[in-house]
Amino acid sequence: MTGEIIAHFPLTKVTVLFDCYYLCPNVTRACEAKQYHYVGVAKKNRNFFPDGRDRDKRKLAAYGKNLLGRLGRTTACRGKKYRLAERVGRLSKLGRVKLVFSRRVRDKSWIAMATNATRWGALRVLNYYLDRWPIEVLLKESEQYLGLGDYQVLRYRGIERYLCLRRRVVGRAVRLLFRPAVRAGPQVTVPARATRRPIAGGQLLAEQLGQGLHGDHRRVVPAPSDGRATY
Repeated sequence: MTGEIIAHFPLTKVTVLFDCYYLCPNVTRACEAKQYHYVGVAKKNRNFFPDGRDRDKRKLAAYGKNLLGRLGRTTACRGKKYRLAERVGRLSKLGRVKLVFSRRVRDKSWIAMATNATRWGALRVLNYYLDRWPIEVLLKESEQYLGLGDYQVLRYRGIERYLCLRRRVVGRAVRLLFRPAVRAGPQVTVPARATRRPIAGGQLLAEQLGQGLHGDHRRVVPAPSDGRATY
C-alpha cells in the first residue's frame, strides 16, 4: 500500500521519511521510480558492503558502533549535539545508499539512517530525518484525540468520505505545524453523493494526501536548498 501511495503521489521534489519497517525494496523502488529522495532508519542486523569492497560484508550493529567510535565527528543540529559518521556502499536488498550513523552526545544508543541521496552530507541527512518525529506525534495525537483511527464504515462511499475528513484534519494540522512554509490550499468539500469508480486504494490515498498537504503545490517543510517537500 505504501509503495502504491508513493507511485500515485502527484508532486515532484519530495523527500520521503520513514522508519525501519518501511525501508524495503517495494517502498524504495517506488521512491526511485518517482525520483524522490528518501531517508529511513536501517535495522542493525542488515548487511552492508562499503564502496569498493563488494565481498567485505559488515553487520551494521558492529560496523556502526566502531565507525562512530573511530571516525565520528561532533556536530550541532537544532540546538543539540550529535556524533555523526557516514559511509557509501551497498545495503542488502536495497542497493547503493549512503549510511549516516548518528548518536547524541552522552547517549549510548545510535541509529543508522539510509538514503538514496548519496551526495548529501551527514548533517543534511540528519536534519531531514529529524522532521519525522513531529509528524509522527501529530498523526498519533490525531488518532487518539480526534478518533481518526476508530472508524467502522464498510461501504465505499463511507470510506471515501472518511478519507476526505481525515485528509482535511491532518492537512490543516500539518499546515499549522509548519506554518511559515505553507500557504493555505483550496477549500475541500465532501461530495453529497460519491460515484463508485475503480480506483486503487493507494491512488486514492495519494490524491487525498497530496491535496490535503499540498493544495497549491508548494513545499510543506522548509528544505535546506533544493526545495523538496518532506512527508
